[in-house]
Amino acid sequence: MLSIEISPFTKATVKNYLNERMPQLKFDEKWFERFFKCTKGIPFYVNIFANLLEKNTILNENKVKKEFEICLPILADHLKQKWAELTLNEQKILVTIITGILKKKRNSSKTR
Repeated sequence: MLSIEISPFTKATVKNYLNERMPQLKFDEKWFERFFKCTKGIPFYVNIFANLLEKNTILNENKVKKEFEICLPILADHLKQKWAELTLNEQKILVTIITGILKKKRNSSKTR
């Protein structure tokens, strides 16, 4: 399994990306703030969510929140499909990594 970690984008990067690649998305600052809050700048979410949003319509903060809730099942289905494409060994590796991270987080929160 080959993977490259892509760090979340900054607000400026997301805004530039949307302006350059999705000029048909009409947004104001509140819209953008909500969009960024929903995607947390994670490239996968930014790209998928931007492609699923209504085009050439002025979107407001509430519309973005509603659209994101509508898109969540689509995002979940995509992730389930990606999981199914992994071999059993790759799935076991990921489960082991995630379990280890969760145990570390639980232990570190107990010491606080």
